[in-house]
Amino acid sequence: MLTASEYGVFAPLVAIISTIMAAGAAVILLWAGPLEKWRPADADLPGMAKRIIFLACSVVMVLLALESAPQNLEWMKETAWWLLGVWVVLGIVYSALRYGLYHSKVNPNGKGRKPILGGLWMRAAAKTSMKQNKITEVDDLLDGAPGPQAIWSGPSRFLARVLILGMFIVFVVSATTSLMAVGLITYVKTTGKALF
Repeated sequence: MLTASEYGVFAPLVAIISTIMAAGAAVILLWAGPLEKWRPADADLPGMAKRIIFLACSVVMVLLALESAPQNLEWMKETAWWLLGVWVVLGIVYSALRYGLYHSKVNPNGKGRKPILGGLWMRAAAKTSMKQNKITEVDDLLDGAPGPQAIWSGPSRFLARVLILGMFIVFVVSATTSLMAVGLITYVKTTGKALF
């Protein structure tokens, strides 16, 4: 990465553009477009969870911005790399959990399927029904069941929801923070001064 002197009079402009691009990438990547379908279903991501994510991201970003100074560059770089690692690992774990815990059921109107968050373990009666009827897919069992509560117990579904939400919140916060850290590092490196 170039130092502030190598950018000359354009250093502040390059720094500001880089910071805005990193923050913009975080917002676009995580709240719109590509990951919109990857988020938990709206029924499983209530308004309060969205507010918690927004608040956590905001607090962490402000704290990072306050700490962005030349003497903290090494610490900020280590934090960015560490958060990138957390982001990748949690992304893989969250994908696996989403694949294993989300199922679908035919809509009452017969058009399409709606996502259903299952549970961590099935009821004994549901397992028996699958064996007796030679059903291999949980989705097929869901289509014939009165509701998901017939397949998974309340505690099983509750823990699955907490796990999915917790993973998603930490994933979004770590991803947003790592992207913001990169922008702030670029700002400090190109200008040679603290943000505040």
